[in-house]
Amino acid sequence: MREKKEKKELVHFFQIALLPYVLYVIMLIVTNSWKEFYISNFVYNTKLYMHIPNYTPGRFFNPVKFALTVIHNFYQSYIPLLVRIKEFNLYFPVDLTIALGSFLLFFVLLKEKPFIAILFFFILSFSAPRSNLMKIGDRDYQSGLFIALGYISAFLVLWRYSFIRITHEAVEIFKKALVVLLLFYGVFASLFLIQNAYDKFFFRYTQAMPSVYDHAPTAFFIDEILEKGDYYWVGPYEPQEEFFVKKARLPGKFPTLLPQFREDEYFKTEFIRQFETNPPQLIIFKHDASIFMTPAMEFGKFFIDWMEGKYVSLEKIHGVTVLKSPETFNMRTDIYIRKDVTKNLLIKLMQTGYISQTK
Repeated sequence: MREKKEKKELVHFFQIALLPYVLYVIMLIVTNSWKEFYISNFVYNTKLYMHIPNYTPGRFFNPVKFALTVIHNFYQSYIPLLVRIKEFNLYFPVDLTIALGSFLLFFVLLKEKPFIAILFFFILSFSAPRSNLMKIGDRDYQSGLFIALGYISAFLVLWRYSFIRITHEAVEIFKKALVVLLLFYGVFASLFLIQNAYDKFFFRYTQAMPSVYDHAPTAFFIDEILEKGDYYWVGPYEPQEEFFVKKARLPGKFPTLLPQFREDEYFKTEFIRQFETNPPQLIIFKHDASIFMTPAMEFGKFFIDWMEGKYVSLEKIHGVTVLKSPETFNMRTDIYIRKDVTKNLLIKLMQTGYISQTK
């Protein structure tokens, strides 16, 4: 009877866990966005975004070699993190709670549901492919899945603790010691998270720490110059600014330009297509920027070439002198104005005190 109840609870848990994924699939089908999802998440990732440090693609993609590489990279930092548990470091106990929770859940599942344990092993291995687990923090979005899995694991271990029956006395004592250790780290991790949340609230509320909204100079500049409904684009990678533009709008589905776009004809074509469909009045392209240690002017050359003849840079307009510039970009070199609206935007720039123009 007890075993039947446990099985029913486990099935119920996985039904609840799978519900968000089912709803997401339904949303993709209803909105007819499944194709974009496939291209963005499978084509882009397997063809262009997989070049992690020690994975060298051959002529054909080898999924086994890639999987082994990701697993190897993950456990290069996961194992040392587990070893740190013995240090009883309470300065940042969150990572230790996460590590111990996921480690214990793997062995609980291995005892009760070996197949699910193996599945959990692979999910955990792929949870932070671009993060160093020895240095995770509250701004490390790359390790977000690993953090979530760690806390879910800790709660599941504490929930399943009373159901696990071990006949060997020494192993039973070891099990109790590990669970006590998990609770120990969990309590201090909770205290740390409460303090961290309060500190963030305090600094934000007192404005000692500005938020993105308080400090979005590019977005403020765009709203000064453009009208409601006008198209703009700023890049190569400025989502934190674009999010706070209030009046103008982006031309299409690519808010950023990534280095990998130049390597694939589909992404190059689709990226340019949005500008041909809805040509922005204003484009800000930060020449000094770089992504993945690749200069923007190198991977964005095809975009700069496309703008040739259609847009004009401020530095190439005769008689224009830049008086001031937002701190996030260089007005003189980074602004491109669509040629047919040059006169109107120059007037706006003069009225707002950004430039002066001699006849």
